[in-house]
Amino acid sequence: MSEVGIRDVTNEQSLGSPDATLTAGQMMRNARESAGLHVAALAVSMKIPVKKLEALEADRLDLLHDAVFVRALASSVCRSLKIDPAPVLNKLPVTTTPRLGSYERGINAPFRPAGEAAGVSVAALLSRPPVLIVIALLIAAAVVVFFVASVAAEVVRSASIPLTSSTGLVVFKARAASWVKVVDSKGVVQLSKTLDVGEVAGASGATPLSVVVGRADMTDVEVRGKTFSTEGLVKENVARFEVK
Repeated sequence: MSEVGIRDVTNEQSLGSPDATLTAGQMMRNARESAGLHVAALAVSMKIPVKKLEALEADRLDLLHDAVFVRALASSVCRSLKIDPAPVLNKLPVTTTPRLGSYERGINAPFRPAGEAAGVSVAALLSRPPVLIVIALLIAAAVVVFFVASVAAEVVRSASIPLTSSTGLVVFKARAASWVKVVDSKGVVQLSKTLDVGEVAGASGATPLSVVVGRADMTDVEVRGKTFSTEGLVKENVARFEVK
């Protein structure tokens, strides 16, 4: 008898009389390897995911679906390998209790290991009342934080406004951001600054005082404690006059 013939007889004996100590997965793996098939090649020919075949051969039935699915898959593998499915099926559970998995059935169903959560769409999440409540609370918190930050910024800004003198021969009060300059008769600059909204500034010195007011329409002027009108003294919204 040729060497090839001996190997053929040995394979037939191993397939026909499987070792009783082998598991169902080991029996199918041995049959596949004896047929010279890679697990990926068998998966392609059967049109099923490789991971399902690997799980079946590794006896990781918990990674598959229920017992009905496992037996159906094992039967398909046996038919593809042209071996008797009875010894293999005898090693597999015959009932659906306990279930081996809670995922959708079918040989071509997506493979998902146990413990891996199914994906949930964003739209589905947003439709859940608890999620909507959390989002609403986050939005409310953001609004409060923004409001507090705005108030704090205004307080800091107000505190940063310099406290200038509100008395003097000439006094200015800004109703909007403005600027003023006062130079006395000796050429000494008595006041030169930008005024913030609501800021008051005054200046005195040797008369006559030379006064320049920017944004004259938004700056109130008092001279010697009385309201002073810059009307007729303004050009391009800048008033120039002297205080004698």
